[in-house]
Amino acid sequence: MRSWTLDRADSLKYFITRVNRIRSENPALQQNHSLQFFEVDNDNLLCYAKTTADKLDTILVVVNLDPHHTQSGWITLPLEALGLDVLNAYQMQDMLTSPRFLWHGSRNFVEINPQISPAHIFKVRRRVRTEHDFDYFL
Repeated sequence: MRSWTLDRADSLKYFITRVNRIRSENPALQQNHSLQFFEVDNDNLLCYAKTTADKLDTILVVVNLDPHHTQSGWITLPLEALGLDVLNAYQMQDMLTSPRFLWHGSRNFVEINPQISPAHIFKVRRRVRTEHDFDYFL
């Protein structure tokens, strides 16, 4: 049996706690029947999504498979399959690090520095019409 020192500076305790909280708060992450993988132009990045049947909860995950170097690339999403309108922008909230991004169209750029976080776990927010429709304006 291994003993882990959770108080070390390089402990994953807080990261794992955050991932587990995200998983428990999002029904899309509690099942596998909707798992879809998406095209990325960098082999060191993996991109997939999970959605609930009604598409009200959609989570997009982009993982850096290189633990030592920053990786970036363009991902291609099938917007209609994810319940997104091809003509309107949509908001992506990184639930690990909190930033929000306004994405347009099916191809979008991502960059992941593994020294900051090994992945993006994005919550897709669809109803963006103007900046006032973002939930932080409500």
